[in-house]
This record gives sequence, C-alpha cells and structure tokens, in this order.
Amino acid sequence: MSITLTEAFTQQNVAGFSAAYGSKDTAVFVQYYPVNAEYKNYTAEEFANTIKVSNGHSDSELKKENGLTYFIFNGAGSDGVEYRYYAYVYKHNNDFWLIQFSTQESTADKHESDIEKWADSVSFGS
Repeated sequence: MSITLTEAFTQQNVAGFSAAYGSKDTAVFVQYYPVNAEYKNYTAEEFANTIKVSNGHSDSELKKENGLTYFIFNGAGSDGVEYRYYAYVYKHNNDFWLIQFSTQESTADKHESDIEKWADSVSFGS
C-alpha cells in the first residue's frame, strides 16, 4: 500500500496501527486486515459497515463517492480535543485496509478537500 502525502507529514509510531503519519493539522492512521474466512467474500462496503458497528459508529453514514468507500465520525482525543475522523476502507486481493484521517473538528472543513485527495492517492502493488 502506498499513499501520497505532503512533505509536512512525518512517519509516527502509534501502537495498534500498521503505519501512522502526522502533520501540524492532520494525522493518518493505517490498519491492515489480512484476509480471513469470515470476511473473504465481503465487499469494501460490507467490511466498512462491520468496522462502523464494532467501533460504536453505526449512526455514521456510509458513503461511496468517486470509487472510495468511507464514513465520517467525531470523537474526543486523549488530549480532550474534539476530532473529526474520515475512515476510508479499501479492499485489495481480499485483504482490507482501513485508513483514517483525523483533524480537529473546529478546522475540519478546510482540510476536507486535501483529505479526499490523499485518500484518492492510495494505491496497491500487485
């Protein structure tokens, strides 16, 4: 998996994630879910719904736009600040990837177009 971000991002070590990147305004959290018997035949949408429900975000609307599957939710960070999360789900070779972009809720609207661009930049090798 590769993603195109700006030079403002640096790689971070965050427990529980396959990869993480941070900038002054936005964080990116990557989780890899290898294929298993239970989810092998799921679509990205079905897997996204499973992730939503299992993480308490069943009220979040699942969206499919420009070939991308995602949902948006808000949550307080460990610092007490309210964040908006854009959770994109990708399927490649029966494996799933969850890539979450987070930014402060108070400034999220101004970052939304960049987040969409970064989410669209995700690609997978053969």
